[in-house]
Amino acid sequence: MMFEIKRILVCIDGSSNSNRAASFAAYIAGKIGAKATLIFVVAPSDHDMLAGKSTFIDEDKGFGEQRMERAESFLKDAGVEFDTDIEFGNAAEKILMVSEREYDLVVIGTRGLSAVRGFLMGSVSSQVSQHSKVPVVVVP
Repeated sequence: MMFEIKRILVCIDGSSNSNRAASFAAYIAGKIGAKATLIFVVAPSDHDMLAGKSTFIDEDKGFGEQRMERAESFLKDAGVEFDTDIEFGNAAEKILMVSEREYDLVVIGTRGLSAVRGFLMGSVSSQVSQHSKVPVVVVP
């Protein structure tokens, strides 16, 4: 069975680790001619949950776009065709759901911006790598 990578899902949270993951994904995608999608998941805060907020608003979208700027530059510099996706919800769940749609590979950094929460709840990269139906590259 031959494995072909045409679409790469790149998980971004704005941390230095996610930027390294984006740089790695840009390199790989550039070498093999794959397309990439940068995904940023806006996680609802405890306040949002209490207030009943169930969808994200323009401010959340702007925050996600800002977090993806550095990652976008890596893909542009490598000449990689890409798009972006901003989701709202639990990061690991959203990444897993989106990755099953049409992606051949997921690239994610080891630790994101919420290291303390990740320690307590299990890191997003750990959850994604354990439950993904497509290969996952975890970039340190």
